Order: sequence, then C-alpha cells, then structure tokens
Amino acid sequence: MATLVCAASAVVAGPPCVEGTTTYVLEDEYKPSNFFDKFKFWTDADPSGGYISYQPRDVAEAEGLIKTNADDVYIGVENTEWWPSNGRKSVRIQSKDEYNSGLFITDFSHFPKPTCSAWPAFWMYGPTWPDDGEIDLYEGWHDPGFNHITAHTFDDVAGDCILQPTLFDGSVVNTNCDINSNTWYNEGCGVKETSGQWGNANGGVYAMEWTEDFIKVWSWPTKPADVAAGEPDPTTWGKPHFAVTSASCNIGKAFNNMKFVFNIDICG
Repeated sequence: MATLVCAASAVVAGPPCVEGTTTYVLEDEYKPSNFFDKFKFWTDADPSGGYISYQPRDVAEAEGLIKTNADDVYIGVENTEWWPSNGRKSVRIQSKDEYNSGLFITDFSHFPKPTCSAWPAFWMYGPTWPDDGEIDLYEGWHDPGFNHITAHTFDDVAGDCILQPTLFDGSVVNTNCDINSNTWYNEGCGVKETSGQWGNANGGVYAMEWTEDFIKVWSWPTKPADVAAGEPDPTTWGKPHFAVTSASCNIGKAFNNMKFVFNIDICG
C-alpha cells in the first residue's frame, strides 16, 4: 500500500522583516523531534467517504503507521489485512496552529508510489468549510500521472475567485475556484503540475507563499540553493506552478485561519 515519508524540515516563515523586501523570518519548524506534537489526530469518520479508518496517535504508533527518526517522519497505511471490515487503518493529522499568511516550505524524502485506490494529500483548510477556503498542495488519486494543485472557495462569502493562466506554468483544469461552479461539486480551480514531483520515490520540496495579494505554489526535486542556505527568496524562483491573485480573487475573504493536513485515503 501507499506510504508517505516527510523529511525533517517543514518550516513556516513570517512576513518580511523589512517592508518592501523578500527577507522572511523563521517563525516555526516542524521536525522529527516535535512533529506529531504539533498535530491533532483525526479519528472521526472520513469526510470523503473512503475505505479508511483513521487512528488515534497511540494506535498509529503501536501499529507502525507513524514513526520518526533523527532525519525523517513516516506516515503510512496498514497493508497486511486482506479486506478489513472497517476500512484500512490510516492517519489523518491536522496542525494545531492556524495560519493566515507566510512562506511555507516542506521537504519530503519520499512520496507514495502511485497505485490504484491510493489518495495521498498534503493540504490546508479553514475552520468553517468552504467559507474559509482550502488549498491542496499535493494531491492525487489512483494513478493520474501528475499532482493536482487546487483551490476551493465559496462565492457566497468570497465573491469570484478566478485563475489567470498566464501567471503560472501548470496545465489548467478549471479556472473558477467556487465549489459550485464546475462539472463536479467541489472541483475547485486547479492545475495539473506536469513538471511537479508526483510519486517521486526520492521525494521533493514544496513551497507556498501566501500574502494579502496572492497564493503561489512551487516545487522542486531538491531544495534550491537559497532555501538550503536558510535564506529563501521567492522572487528568484521563477513562475510558480500555481497562483491565485488579488487581481481576480479576494484573498483575505477566501482563505482564513487555515491548518495543514497530511493524510492518506483509500478509494474516497
């Protein structure tokens, strides 16, 4: 079955320390020594209706669904039972902290092998869904061949949120972010990240910059030099793979108080 391994460094940088510059100040770091302490474990039924049973921390640790060592954090799915009656045991965790802006960089040492039924996801959402929005940074189901980066908004609260394809290099799936606007309910506005890190056994790095003017997402096979040096400068990263901007979306109304989520679903 699919497994997800996250490397040590998931960092959160606050607003620029000097107005008008792109210098970010490190505010928080998720690493093996504190990683699972910074998350709550979801134990309710799967909202996506998957063939899955999300486990509390003690069970997840005892059954090897989560592990840590000096360098890595591991999240996986139970893969020994032939057909568990209550769904396959897995983990869904969401950060205790909420965020409204910043630069977020996550270094993965491994991504799940794309396979039938598997649905790994790394995403953010607000406390009242869909009013407070959702951003899916890494997500795909079955074997799509690429990562889907998607935003979900609610026009009744935020007004129109429309992607402008000239601002990013991902392949557009839908431009309207409203959950009710497309062929399928809650499809949102998304791109196929055809140059992304989908299913890479060696992992990759994802970065999201969130300001009052935009939300942008990039990814690379390894850390860019500025990130590795602890001095990330998004202005040097080129065109993002995904972007939604204040030119066609009220960012402040559409996305609020969002938490990070890691989970692996099955057949949702």
